[in-house]
Amino acid sequence: MAPSGPSSIYADQDKVFNDFGIPLLDNAFEGYNVCMFAYGQTGSGKSYSIVGYPGNIGIIPRSCAEMFRRIKAKEADPDNSTKHEV
Repeated sequence: MAPSGPSSIYADQDKVFNDFGIPLLDNAFEGYNVCMFAYGQTGSGKSYSIVGYPGNIGIIPRSCAEMFRRIKAKEADPDNSTKHEV
């Protein structure tokens, strides 16, 4: 079980997404180029934070789901448009 509490340095997937993913998407939807990368020592939790695992997905799958949710919401607004390219 992961440590918790005010003195803990543990950040769960929700905290990582809310602290980094949401602001990144906000900037992207305002027209800024954004980039996310993970850098750190082997075994420090990069893959866990970025990808996660089934039942506890990481920041990239969460960001993709939120991005498509926002696109779908914008498509319902006649004053907005999105362009999908394959």
